[in-house]
Amino acid sequence: MKKQTNFLITTVLILLNLPVLAEVPIAKREGVSSEYLSCKLYENKRTLTLRQRGARNIEESEELLVPHSIINDHATSAIEARGRASYRWLAHQETYYVQGHKFYATGYENISNSSPASEVLINLINSICDLPQRDFRIFGDFIFNLKIEDKIFKDRVKIQLLRNGDNIPKVVGSYSVPLSFSSPISELTYREDSFSFKIRVKENGQDYYAQFEGQFTGQDSLRGRAVILPERSFLGSFSGERIKK
Repeated sequence: MKKQTNFLITTVLILLNLPVLAEVPIAKREGVSSEYLSCKLYENKRTLTLRQRGARNIEESEELLVPHSIINDHATSAIEARGRASYRWLAHQETYYVQGHKFYATGYENISNSSPASEVLINLINSICDLPQRDFRIFGDFIFNLKIEDKIFKDRVKIQLLRNGDNIPKVVGSYSVPLSFSSPISELTYREDSFSFKIRVKENGQDYYAQFEGQFTGQDSLRGRAVILPERSFLGSFSGERIKK
């Protein structure tokens, strides 16, 4: 019933040409993990944003029963007990939120909070955010069946997460057309099972940029379309599947 209500509200907002408000997490932490920029908690899912180089925004959501009633029970007390923000010269920042409000922070911005409610929330948020995360679906080797007019091309897409000495992951990817060309993938985004990336096409005397926009339809399957930049004219549609080792 709740999903139906949310769908109806979203539909009415679109018909009235009003902005659709993004879902606000009931709790969030930023900067605590060396691997993830942020961890957002909703009533029935957790969303992790990867700390990485080489891509704009890589997020993975996973269904998870979050004890939202406990979080909401302590939210008001924690917010009311927070201290006044102070600042110092320090690069690293860790921040905790509840119901959209900062209630504790340390680093460049400091918000003290010694309340029991704050301690309960910080421990609870950490325990959920530190649970093991499944592999991000976007990483792996794929075959893209790209259909351009009446021809289908079986292209190879490889997207990897590399780790180096500074512990900050780097995303690298390539798009390869057999017996033709290979291009690095740039401007990769991945959120809520949807993805996009850009490649440079150099074949048959042509040289242009194309953007691929798609969505996972299963753990190992996907589909979408490709457009020519910057005019976004239609290039072709594609389906794809993960190459299993």
